[in-house]
Amino acid sequence: MRRSVLRSLTLPARRPGFTLIELLVVIAIIAVLIGLLLPAVQKVREAAARMQSANHLKQIGLAAHHFHDVENKLPPSVGWNNGTRKAEPNTMDGSAHYHLLPYLEQQNLVNASLGQLSGRVLRLPPPPPPWPPEGPPTDLISLGIIAYRACNVPVQFKLFESPLDPTLTPGLFLPTSYLMNLDVFERRLPLLAITDGLSNTILFAEGYAVCQGGSDASRSFSWGMGSEGINFYSRTIVYPPFPFGVIGSMDFAEGGTGVLGNVPPGFRAISSYRTAGGVVVPDPTFQVRPKTGECAAPVPQALSSGGVQTLLADGSVRTVNPGISHAAWRAAVTPDAGDISGAGW
Repeated sequence: MRRSVLRSLTLPARRPGFTLIELLVVIAIIAVLIGLLLPAVQKVREAAARMQSANHLKQIGLAAHHFHDVENKLPPSVGWNNGTRKAEPNTMDGSAHYHLLPYLEQQNLVNASLGQLSGRVLRLPPPPPPWPPEGPPTDLISLGIIAYRACNVPVQFKLFESPLDPTLTPGLFLPTSYLMNLDVFERRLPLLAITDGLSNTILFAEGYAVCQGGSDASRSFSWGMGSEGINFYSRTIVYPPFPFGVIGSMDFAEGGTGVLGNVPPGFRAISSYRTAGGVVVPDPTFQVRPKTGECAAPVPQALSSGGVQTLLADGSVRTVNPGISHAAWRAAVTPDAGDISGAGW
């Protein structure tokens, strides 16, 4: 009895704990669980991002229909909202995205861009003689450059950006991840003119904001593109020196226009395109998550492996299968060719 009491007084109490082998087993189990959970988390995040991108397209579709209700036609791909090619007071000029801003609760942004007009309309004095038979013009040239007005507003409108677009960076200037169907918007069609069916015709599709590949002119990533309207008579003028220097000589035509920037952020039905390396790609549809250096500007880009999300003319959002045929894709892009896309959606 005495010995046991002495032993209890001299020996320290044994503490419970893990052995090295037990710790290694626990770490291995945790690593396996993380390996199983990470793909699931990534899929959930991608699904959430796809839903957000689809919601952006849905809102753009509602805005396009509201614009149509007011103007009885869709906005132009790039141009003036008054239907002319001339700069006029209180008119908007820009891409279809820009024209939709008032219907996306962004009238304040439009007002800010229109405010940039002050001092931006260039009026030069008449040129020196000899004058044309009709006499001296009242001014040399009137330029209404809405590209300056729109693009001088330093904002990035997040609704025009997809969370899945890998090319979006903080320094981009008014980018968009949603490309307009130029076969529709260049013609400013009313919805009734889309005879192939509103549910069969694409208005917008996802695509990389920055895409400079292909032999065609690189499309602009900016939705703030604009055009200029020139109001003057046809005549070559050699400019005299002005306070800001000699400009040079140009030939201006009445109502002439020029687009500032590259090809607008859009796509159209094409039979083929040529890559920067000279390779001809026949029967194109769209690319599926290409590397940024392999992006082809003439076609849209699917931002996820499931397919490219598109906004149809009826306002619905649909994912187009990567296996869609060229004929079906072309039918979905052309608004009045008498063809219907059919299977492959």
